[in-house]
This record gives sequence, C-alpha cells and structure tokens, in this order.
Amino acid sequence: MFKPHFYPWFMHKEYVIELGDLRIYKHIPETDKEEFKLSVDEENLTVNKGLSFDQIRWRRWKIKEKESLGRSGQMILLFQQEFPEDDVSCFLSTGDMYYDRVIIDKLAQSCYPGKVNGDGLEIWYEPEKGKDYIVAIDPGQAKITQSAITVLTFVLDEFGNYKPKYCARDAGLYSPEVTARKAVKASDYYHRAMITWEANSHGLAITELLKNRRPIYLRKDIISGRESLEPGWLTTSKTKDYMMAVVNRYLPDLTCHDLELVRQLRNLKQIGDKVESIGLDDIFMSMAVGLVCANPKPVKRGYVGRSGWRW
Repeated sequence: MFKPHFYPWFMHKEYVIELGDLRIYKHIPETDKEEFKLSVDEENLTVNKGLSFDQIRWRRWKIKEKESLGRSGQMILLFQQEFPEDDVSCFLSTGDMYYDRVIIDKLAQSCYPGKVNGDGLEIWYEPEKGKDYIVAIDPGQAKITQSAITVLTFVLDEFGNYKPKYCARDAGLYSPEVTARKAVKASDYYHRAMITWEANSHGLAITELLKNRRPIYLRKDIISGRESLEPGWLTTSKTKDYMMAVVNRYLPDLTCHDLELVRQLRNLKQIGDKVESIGLDDIFMSMAVGLVCANPKPVKRGYVGRSGWRW
C-alpha cells in the first residue's frame, strides 16, 4: 500500500528571483520592485499557498521563457505540467498521448521520492549482487538544457519475461564534464555498469570524455545486431521509431517510482503522423536510450517486404 505525496515546485528554495537579478530587466521588468501588481492566479498563490514575491517573479519568468520557445496558447498549461502547483493541474494534458494513458496513470500512482545521495543521484533501488545495470545519458547543453542520467536493470520473471526496473536518476544543468563524472560515479556504484549515451550533437562531448571508459555501449545495427566500434546510441529518423517502440513494449512492465519521468511521458504527443514533445523529455530520453541499448531480448526485424521497420 502506497501513501500518495505531492511536492509542488515552490518547495524548492532555488526557484526564486530576487531584486537585482538580470533576468528581471531582460524579461520581467514590471517586477522590478519589492511588491508589484499580481494577476488573479498569482494573488491566489500568495494568499493560499504563502508564495513570496521572489517566487512569483521566478514563476512569471519561467512562463515567459516558455513563451519565447514559440509554444503560444499553451504556456500556463505546460508550466503547470512541469512545475506543479496542485495534484490536478500537474496532470493536465493536451493532444493525444503517444503512450497509453492507463499505463501512465498506473505508474503515477506508485511514485514517491527516492533517497538522494551526496552527488545528486536519486535512488529508488540500491544495487543488488549478481544483477547487471546500465547507466544511460541524455546529454544537455550545459546551462541551457538539462542532462539526464538514468540507471536501469532487467528482472527475469518465472515465465521468462524480461521486465525493466528503473533504479536511479539524476538531472540538471550539467556541463559535459560534470555529466560524464556523474555517470562514471553511478556506474561504479552499480557494479561498474555499462554506460551509454545519445551520441547526437551535445553527446559528441560525452563521447570524447568517455571513449576510454569500459564497459560502454558500442553501437549495433538494429537489423543485423552487428556491433560496430562506434560508442553511444545514435538517434536518427530510422532508429527513433524503433526506440519509441521498444519503450512501448516494455512500459506496461516497467517498475518505476519517478514522478518526473511520468510527467515527461505525458509530454509525448501523437500529432498527425509524428511524435512530438510539448515539454521536457530529457529524463524520458535517457530511459529510452537505456532500454534500447540494454534490450535483453530484441525483436528480430526484417527489411520491407518481409517484416519490421521501413527504412
């Protein structure tokens, strides 16, 4: 039996903007005073939730930051999904979810905070003797986008089915050097687990930093399974569909208690014939890379005309 807990964004002490912060003059000049005019929902937060004007500044800046990304018309909704203020609005959703809503709702019911170690890794399951683990990285752009690190393992049930277990996670605005160091530390903690990462764009720096580390994931052809000498997972228009399908196959059996991952699963929408994220997806991507690289029982695929993916 689990007891649900809700953790709003304003519990985080770092989510404030104080007077003198350069972001005020650049993005929210109307807040350049001790107290300023509040909107209806801002006033509700100060009265009913006890938010300070420093917290309201941060909230207003974050919403405007999303506006600058061109997500017109969905600003407030997206903020409430990613930075919850109550346990209803955080699960508001627009469009059709790519992954099954019932499965995601079930995952959400089992979420609770993990134990955070001294290096920022949030742990739900400690390493177990005899188990193999994988540490997967979705590299970010230092102080602009988050890097995410996920630790996964697979459990073989009595029927011979492999079921993934989400053991630990770290995410933040980390430089490639910090990200690599954290991944190595997590790997060492989990019995020197294999490390993999998305080798696209920002991942090139991770490739250089971890190229001599062992064990690391060496890229495989997803049709033949033949291993190359290229490290890291490369996401392309061809391999992304395969990766998303691998997640879809394992999601019903996933053991996971990370509410941040649940939020990001909800951000993935089927828009026309494409899958798009309407918010953060770095934690999801790190898990997806981990699942596809550690996949203990890949489905054999053929060429067009036989079976499998269209290249």
